[in-house]
Amino acid sequence: MLIDIITIGLRHLVELIRYDPRTLARLAAIGAIVSAAAIGFALAGGWFDPKRLSPATIVDALEAHDGLHSGFRRAHAKGICVSGHFD
Repeated sequence: MLIDIITIGLRHLVELIRYDPRTLARLAAIGAIVSAAAIGFALAGGWFDPKRLSPATIVDALEAHDGLHSGFRRAHAKGICVSGHFD
């Protein structure tokens, strides 16, 4: 059933391109815009960076700066704890 739907869609697309040759150029432009946006998001997300930030690199940087704090969460080893109650 899915193959039939794809076949019908491709036949319709071929007829569109035969009727108006600019359709192929328009579809190529849309594909180029979508591809450029996807590549832009991937670059911004650091997916292509060989030194990609990871949890291990964050922990290593925190321990290098502040030292090892055993028994604490590494990012929250320093801070203030306040207790009380509201009337």
